[in-house]
Amino acid sequence: LEQGDVRMCLRVEHAAGESRFVQDFIVYRDLPRVDVDVTVDFHEVEKTIRLAFPANAGPEARWVSSIPCGAIEREPDGREYPMQNWTALCDDTSGIAVLNNGRYGVSAQDGVLRMTVIRNATYPDVRSDHGRHSFRYAVVPVRAETLASAATEAAALNRPLQGHYLHDAPVAAEGVLLGLRTSDNVELSAAKVSEDGGALVVR
Repeated sequence: LEQGDVRMCLRVEHAAGESRFVQDFIVYRDLPRVDVDVTVDFHEVEKTIRLAFPANAGPEARWVSSIPCGAIEREPDGREYPMQNWTALCDDTSGIAVLNNGRYGVSAQDGVLRMTVIRNATYPDVRSDHGRHSFRYAVVPVRAETLASAATEAAALNRPLQGHYLHDAPVAAEGVLLGLRTSDNVELSAAKVSEDGGALVVR
């Protein structure tokens, strides 16, 4: 679909049952992750659609998923659990993290991560969730030492940098609103001025 100096995009289309899937794989020159835009025209009954990601990690791999303001390690036992923005299966030398912007059911077993993306329940409507679905996920390589990068890339996927033109604002060559000088395992999720106006409150 696209091949330029900044990124390239490859489209893959396929059908399964009565449903059709379109995935646009986006590879960036300067980013470590692969973004995937997915469109599904879903028409299945009593079916669940999961995406599977072989992690290329050994039997001692750790399975870690994001939760609000943190992360949790679980046994990769095949049961589905909730996640927030990312999940990773990795050992000391290799592995992957799967990032998402709206699909929260994941499982891991035998070195494979699985993310549930669509599910049809027949009650009260046999056609529940039928129709068009669009979402984005991303895959990034990680290992135990670089696991914190999954949270950083998930934040970038879910809250991409946006530029705004402020025509009446004074022009400054450079500036920092708020900076963090710490390791990669700290994330700033909110900031506000205190009620008395004398301090900055961060979370």
